[in-house]
Amino acid sequence: MAEFLTTKQIAAHLEQIIVDARQQLFLVSPYIKADRQIRERLASQANSNPEVRISVIYGKKALPAKEWDWLKDLPSVELRFRQDLHAKCYLNEQVALVTSMNLYDFSEVNNDEMGILVSAKDDRQLYNKVRDDVLRIAENSEVISKAVISKPTPAAKTRPAPKAAQRKPEPSIGIPTSGFCIRDKAVIPADPGKPYCNRCFQSWNRFKNPEYEENHCHICGNENDSTMEKPACRSCYRKYKDVLEFAR
Repeated sequence: MAEFLTTKQIAAHLEQIIVDARQQLFLVSPYIKADRQIRERLASQANSNPEVRISVIYGKKALPAKEWDWLKDLPSVELRFRQDLHAKCYLNEQVALVTSMNLYDFSEVNNDEMGILVSAKDDRQLYNKVRDDVLRIAENSEVISKAVISKPTPAAKTRPAPKAAQRKPEPSIGIPTSGFCIRDKAVIPADPGKPYCNRCFQSWNRFKNPEYEENHCHICGNENDSTMEKPACRSCYRKYKDVLEFAR
């Protein structure tokens, strides 16, 4: 069930959304002038969990120099601009916060704000609607600064792992940054070699049937009889064939 939030509750939940993100974090706000706590939380998230893909979408006008400086120094943060943006929404893979509050310290201190918190666990349908609209906004915005996702530093040479244990190559070039769990359509990093969210993978892993048909395309999220072996719909496969073949 959705939860109504007052001004102080919005601020508290916003921090928690940043802290709890493990796969994807969207911060959508026309105006950005974050207070110290938000900056620290975001910097800590970006530095301690570099695999989390963070998208900050703003609008109306260019970022003030001070905001641009600290955001661009976080390598895992992607900055996007949309001129007509008026929505304010903060979302990770677990919850979505739709609110009147900008990511702006003045709003938190001086304004009467309100918001609605939606949990994917309690109301998957409503959460998905919020998430899908955030993705629409992101896809139709201008990329100002791309995220750089850290990769592990190569270790010293050791005996090669058995073939079954070797990790598939990173298929990060050419496909969208965000993808979908082929079972429940949760937002996850796009990786055709790992098309499930953690929860659904644990369920699939009990039987490990690579041809078990699921519900959604890993790339576009549309309904499709996807499998671990073939996670994309026909349209996405044609569009990203080289990357998908490389990921196998």
